[in-house]
Amino acid sequence: MDTERIKFSIEMTKINKLVTAYINDGLDEYNVTRSEIPFLLTLLKTEGVTQEYLSRIYDLNEGTVTRALARLEKKELVERVPNPKDRRKKMVLLTEKGKDISLAISEKQKVFEKEIFSNFSEEEYDQFAFLFRKLMESLREKFI
Repeated sequence: MDTERIKFSIEMTKINKLVTAYINDGLDEYNVTRSEIPFLLTLLKTEGVTQEYLSRIYDLNEGTVTRALARLEKKELVERVPNPKDRRKKMVLLTEKGKDISLAISEKQKVFEKEIFSNFSEEEYDQFAFLFRKLMESLREKFI
């Protein structure tokens, strides 16, 4: 059983390496880094969130999020504007350029997911997604 756990750990590392390689391939044309993608995709789906919200959903400290947003702002992909409900807080919005790039990345991500799950039946995909979420919950409980 211990050997199987070691194999699982090695396979997870390999999966991470392959996914990272795929994601990094072609990012130069968008002038974004892999760590900036989650912010862009979140803002594409939910425009006008706060920095605190981004910190919370990605389990990152606010300083890390502030620095990432500053880089995206410098690239003219996002803008931070006062929150009309609480002027002390900033809302994060995609610029038009940011929307265009986020849409392109989102499409690339959809193609990738379709490719990697092409051998899964719908039932297998649902089971995998359920077990993956369960694994993530377990990891968060133990390590975050």
